[in-house]
Amino acid sequence: MGHANGGLLDEVALLEAERWLQSPDADEMGFDQSLPELAVWSRAAIAQAAQEQEDVRRRELAQAQALAEEQTWRAEEQAAASQTPANLALPPVLVSGFSKR
Repeated sequence: MGHANGGLLDEVALLEAERWLQSPDADEMGFDQSLPELAVWSRAAIAQAAQEQEDVRRRELAQAQALAEEQTWRAEEQAAASQTPANLALPPVLVSGFSKR
């Protein structure tokens, strides 16, 4: 428990290790000299994972925005196409009124 990535500490274990290293008990009882380095590497791995998640989130947001823009453009194009002169016929009431003369 407490290891997330290749022997590195997860966030909870890292916080516990950092608190331990800063406590008076660490000085009195001692600790393995590799613990501070493990904490540094673990902190870096956690930060990198968070950055990667943020990068994915931003890419997904950009893709969603591009899709929304494309859909808006297509809807505008379809609306414009439906307003072309060929599609603007006179209402049947007006057409029948003209044909009686």
